[in-house]
Amino acid sequence: MFFKAKTLELRLTMLMLVGSLLIGGSTFYGFWSLSRIIGIYDVALNEQVSNERAILIVQAGFKEQVQEWKNVLLRGYDQNNLTKYWGKFEAKEMELRELATRLLGEIRQPEAKQLLEDFIKSHSTMGQAYREGLVKFKEAGFEPAAGDKAVKGIDREPTEVLAQAAQAITQSVSDKTSALKSEGTRTITGSVFLSVLSLVAIIALSIWMVRRVVIAPTRHISACLNRFATGDFSPADIPEFDGQLGDVVKDTQKVKDHLGRIIQSVRNSATDLTIASDKFSVIIQSTQKDLDQQQSDIHQVATAMDQMTTVVSQVSGNAERAAEAAREADQATVEGTSVVEQTIQAIGGLARDVEGASDVIQKLEADV
Repeated sequence: MFFKAKTLELRLTMLMLVGSLLIGGSTFYGFWSLSRIIGIYDVALNEQVSNERAILIVQAGFKEQVQEWKNVLLRGYDQNNLTKYWGKFEAKEMELRELATRLLGEIRQPEAKQLLEDFIKSHSTMGQAYREGLVKFKEAGFEPAAGDKAVKGIDREPTEVLAQAAQAITQSVSDKTSALKSEGTRTITGSVFLSVLSLVAIIALSIWMVRRVVIAPTRHISACLNRFATGDFSPADIPEFDGQLGDVVKDTQKVKDHLGRIIQSVRNSATDLTIASDKFSVIIQSTQKDLDQQQSDIHQVATAMDQMTTVVSQVSGNAERAAEAAREADQATVEGTSVVEQTIQAIGGLARDVEGASDVIQKLEADV
């Protein structure tokens, strides 16, 4: 059912639909039951009232029949009136018999039905008695007292029977109304109870669904995020949740695993970088040492070059002096011996200087 629905939206929609159906069903049951009760009450009321009215009509007709008998006694001394009122008496008798017989087939209330049967029997007996009274009335020379004596009190029983039948129908209508009222009350109470029960069930299911589909996954998501915040990316057992929030929980776990791998990779890279940095520091120190050595060598070379420059300057001076001496030798031949000696000495000094410059150069080559 809606517990197996994939999305939270679909579950809530199906839950609302089921709740609406339950509440609507209980409400419909209440209205249908009330409508049925009202229909039964309407039919019963119309039927019983119609039957009661018919009995009252029979009762009124019976009184008219008795009145026609009195007209016979009072005005029957005249043959025309006798024929007229006795004819009305018999016509009313026939009419009442037919009406009572038809009404007997329509009445369903047992007591009223039995009373109506008793009326039909007593009415038939009464008709025979009235005919016997008519004979005595004629035999007495149309004396009203003689005819009235023959049927005295005979109309009381049918009148009482009809009154009892009408009362039985009235009581039946009252009992039926009370029963229908009680049934209506029970129906309304049952409908309200079912509606409340449906509402409580829907609320309980809603709370259960919210806890299972929303609150539980949300708590696990919050726990995962708290673990992220504290730097804990270790694997954890997470229950399986259905629905969209269940997918969010799974995605959160995937993010945690992915971040864990990234952080582990960063840690490994940091370790490798530390090792490489240590190695690079050693290389830099070695290079600095070599650079210091080269700087020292360069300084020595510069010093040697300065010394060589000095030697070359001395050689150049000696060469100039030798050239000057040669010029003087050429110009002053008279001083030949003396000049030659000086020249030899200058050449000797030049040789020594050249030898010193050669030693400096060899030492510079050795140092480099």
